[in-house]
Amino acid sequence: LLLSALEKSEAPSFTDGYTLGVTYAAILHIINSIFQSHNLAEANSDDELMATVSEMTNASWHGLLAALSLLLDAAQDETARELVLKSHQDFASLCGSLGITIARDAFINALCKASLPPHYDLFITGTKHNEDDKNLVMLSAKNIQCMRSLLSMAHCHGKILGTGWNMVLRALQHLTWILGLVPTDNGQLVPSPSADGANVVKTAALAADLPIICSMLSRLFQSSQYLSEKALMHLIQALCQLSSETEASTSREKSLFSVGKILETCLVNLSRLHVLWDQVSAHLLTVCHEKYTPRRTWGALALTKLLRAAIEADHSTPLSQNPDLTTSLLGPLVQMCEITSEDVRLKQLECLHDILNSRGHTLPLAAWPPVLYILGSVVLADHASPESVVRQGFLSQHLLVNDFLPLIHPACVAQCVEVTGGFGLQRAELNISLTAVGLLWHISDFLYQNHDKISSEGADECGEIRKQKIISGPIVSLRQSNPCDVISFDTLWINLFQRVGDLCIDVRPPVRKSAGQTLFSTLSAHGDLLKPKTWNIVLWKVLFPLLEEVKCLSSTAPDKSLDSTETNTPILVHHSRNTACKQWAETQVGTITGVARVFQTWRKILFSLDNFFGAWELLLRHIESGALHPTSEVSTAALASFQELLKDNGTHEGSPELWDVAWHTWHTIGHRITHPYLSYPVEGGEDLPAQNFLNSLMKIFILIYPRVAPRFTEEDMMSFSKVVRGVAAVPIGPDLPFVLSAQDGNLTPLQSSILAALQCVDQCPDTNKLLSAHIIMEYLVLGTLSYLPPPVLGTPALDLLGKKLAHQTRMSKSEESVYIALGEKCITSAVDIYRARKTEESIIKTHVMENIVKMLRGPLGLKYSCPSQSTWLLCHRTLLSVIEEGVDTACETAEEFKGMWIELGKCLEEFLFGDHRPPMNLTYEERMSHEQLDVKMIRLIQEQILPRASHTPPTFISHVMTLLNRGSVHATSPQPLTTAELYNPLPATLRATDPDAINTLPLREQFAKSCFETLLQFSFYKASSSSGDVSKLALGTLLKRCQEVLQNYVKDEKLSGRCPLPRSRMAEIAFVMRAISSLIGSLQARRDHMTQVDVEVWKHVVGLYPFLIDCVTCNSNEVRDTLKEALHRFKDLLVPPQLTETEKIPEPTRPEDIIPEVEGEPVENGEKYSATEGELADVDSEVALGEVGSEV
Repeated sequence: LLLSALEKSEAPSFTDGYTLGVTYAAILHIINSIFQSHNLAEANSDDELMATVSEMTNASWHGLLAALSLLLDAAQDETARELVLKSHQDFASLCGSLGITIARDAFINALCKASLPPHYDLFITGTKHNEDDKNLVMLSAKNIQCMRSLLSMAHCHGKILGTGWNMVLRALQHLTWILGLVPTDNGQLVPSPSADGANVVKTAALAADLPIICSMLSRLFQSSQYLSEKALMHLIQALCQLSSETEASTSREKSLFSVGKILETCLVNLSRLHVLWDQVSAHLLTVCHEKYTPRRTWGALALTKLLRAAIEADHSTPLSQNPDLTTSLLGPLVQMCEITSEDVRLKQLECLHDILNSRGHTLPLAAWPPVLYILGSVVLADHASPESVVRQGFLSQHLLVNDFLPLIHPACVAQCVEVTGGFGLQRAELNISLTAVGLLWHISDFLYQNHDKISSEGADECGEIRKQKIISGPIVSLRQSNPCDVISFDTLWINLFQRVGDLCIDVRPPVRKSAGQTLFSTLSAHGDLLKPKTWNIVLWKVLFPLLEEVKCLSSTAPDKSLDSTETNTPILVHHSRNTACKQWAETQVGTITGVARVFQTWRKILFSLDNFFGAWELLLRHIESGALHPTSEVSTAALASFQELLKDNGTHEGSPELWDVAWHTWHTIGHRITHPYLSYPVEGGEDLPAQNFLNSLMKIFILIYPRVAPRFTEEDMMSFSKVVRGVAAVPIGPDLPFVLSAQDGNLTPLQSSILAALQCVDQCPDTNKLLSAHIIMEYLVLGTLSYLPPPVLGTPALDLLGKKLAHQTRMSKSEESVYIALGEKCITSAVDIYRARKTEESIIKTHVMENIVKMLRGPLGLKYSCPSQSTWLLCHRTLLSVIEEGVDTACETAEEFKGMWIELGKCLEEFLFGDHRPPMNLTYEERMSHEQLDVKMIRLIQEQILPRASHTPPTFISHVMTLLNRGSVHATSPQPLTTAELYNPLPATLRATDPDAINTLPLREQFAKSCFETLLQFSFYKASSSSGDVSKLALGTLLKRCQEVLQNYVKDEKLSGRCPLPRSRMAEIAFVMRAISSLIGSLQARRDHMTQVDVEVWKHVVGLYPFLIDCVTCNSNEVRDTLKEALHRFKDLLVPPQLTETEKIPEPTRPEDIIPEVEGEPVENGEKYSATEGELADVDSEVALGEVGSEV
């Protein structure tokens, strides 16, 4: 073209395209020439040429950059742009190879700008633009082509980019932002589903190239595995710097590009993770602290994903043999514990759980302390973790305890126990707490099964591990005063017991219950592994503080009803557990029961402790407090624990002081419980002690007494008696249907225990003999329950015996029968003991027989008024037996039995002539049988008492004669009669309703006959002294009674006119007539032995003759026949016997003139003989028993 132009006169004109084309070609050729020269110099190692190339590059890069930029902007053809971009890449690579960083960065920056829309960099930096501009972001074909060129350059020449990575990555981040690309879990970029409708104008070219761009982006970072370590670090540093810039930006939506590409880059460079781990982990931890949730979540995801991959990767040295690498990898995971964000903590714990699942069996020993520290931070931190975090953390803890305990060093087991206990104490999830308690039990089994291994290897290995500084997590210190006192193995046990003890006072009842069961079951099952020193710590640092804490919390718990909002459960709560107070009561029950069971199970070991006495005393103090608790559930459980402690399990019994403390504890409980029920009205209120509680109390005494019997004093016996009376006096109340058997009259279990306790004291071979009297007295006091209401048991014993019904309590028939049965059993037992020991000095000195008679006097005096007729019938038999057994002893030691004779006289009078009438529903046979009982009492006097009159107080004999006098006439009624009743003793109501009853009611004829016969029998005793002689008393009483009957009969017959007197009166006068005949016949039989008959007898008999003459005018044939017989007997008395001068019979006197007087008062009909004992104490009567005539 130029040659042809020479021929022309004018220069030819060239088009602009030609000039631009020549320039374009020249620039590309220059760049290619320099690039080729560099390659040649590099291939030949020609330093001179390399220096020349470097100078040429430094000299030309400014112009070339400007030219290339202009060409790139002006190029419209894709092929032309491709050549420009190729030259751009080559020259940038050349500058990077030559170390001309400014030129390299300038070319890279120009290429990055060409890859983005015009002015996009201003928009990214936050410069204000209109919303229209913001919404019209569009990538042209040139932008896409430039971006592909940029990716190609980074992919092919990444090793020389250096700091240029910053610009490349920034441009790529803008690109992903524009295209709406988001990272996946592996860090790869994919279009976001939510990117539709964003501020990007998508063309067809963009849609076609988008997959290619995404693929190139992935290949770019995957190819980083081929970079040198230095180049890789440049890439990582650039990514971290870009991430930091993103975090500092004010954009509402911050890019995840840098975080995702950090993850992707590290995943493909796991073999070189040791090079970049510190920087990457530190940056990702920083990202985890960000406030922007997506980036924070992605930071945690990237860190945990990378850590999982690193743990699971194959290393030249296995992790199990490389503790340094393991701790380095787990370090960032531990540092994540400082982050409180829930999403970060979840990612952290999920990662830990995955690591344990996949590689837990290969982790070295050094890995477990960081693992436990991470898990412990969930529940042991100052702040409460969210429920989701707690759940996720517990999954790992559950896996660790169940599968990896054998892999954990003993030095870390304590930390494992601490963490497990922390999961039990957390409040977020109840089921986790309950399961944590089960894990603690699992740990205890592990310690038990690996006892030898842990004990032998623990100390040495732990010291070696500490020297190697493998344990990086905090080792939990044990809460004990001096941990050096125990070996390391026992230290684990103590730590375990302390953690379970903490759970025993949790605010949630199910946790407390489960923990308590675990604690005491563990101690009971594995206590043999503990040394005495360890047991000492367990007692004073775990069990007793637990008892005290539970006691305090139970006493302060509100008694307000709980609803579902307070219990955090939508279900209804049973009424027995619907208050906090009731729930804590259940905990207190389990605690005190468990501690007692531990003491009982390991008593042999505990006895060897130096301070066992203090522990025993403190435990009994807690039992005492529990037994006095107002809640019946607690009190009953405390007594059950007390009973458990006292059972003999074949171990050493211990010192006497231990059982003395037990006795005093028992007495305190019994006194505090029963004292209100020993008064009337009862002070106990409505909350009555349960029958099973009192039953347990008495059974406990049976266990205690044999151990304290040698030291059981009379004062102790009195204290015991008060408790027994209080227990018996407690009303049965609502427990009545549950304690009564089908048959009325049977003892309740409590009453059987009361009798068993008294029998235990009585039958124990070590019991002091001086206590026999107290035992009998206690039986007698309880015997009063057969006819007295229970509250009167608080009355002093001596005042109670013989007491009549003072209070009428409202008591059902069933409940009344229960007390009657107990009283009758006690009466029988008291008499049995007395029979066996009646000659003992203590029995005699304490007037036991007097007290027995005094007690029997009560029901015998009430007779038909007793609540149960069986009571007075039993007392009747008992009195006969006691007198027969004890009368000889009473006569031998008369001074000790003076009071007994007085009580016996009162008892006889109240029984034979008391103010009680038989019930109207008695049958004829029953009345006759009851009369026979009266007759037996007279026979007792006749056979057992009067023959020993010389050894009895004269006042008593006088009293007996008075009773015989009354009984010889009162044949129709057992009570004193008025003058009107004497002639018609039937009740007025009976006479009005049943006129024939006069002929049907039996008379006490046999009783009267027995009385008269007794008087008659003892009328022939010759007196050896003046006053108090039995014969004088008997004869005077007899003849006076005969005189009164004769006088009253004559008078009443005259007043009755033609109407006959009642049959009873006729029978009475006929009986008197026959008695006089018998008396005179007996006297006649002794006419030849005058010395056997007292002279006064003759005087008494002759004095009756005028009264017999007065009866001659009677109208009754029966009376006339008996009168005739009596008068015929007098024929022999009309001629007096031959007497000496001194024995001449004086003038006849009336019988009442010869009746002896005491205290100046004659013995009148129906009056008690009240002479004092002292006045007749010196009377010595010699009784000569005469024979009684056959007619008597």
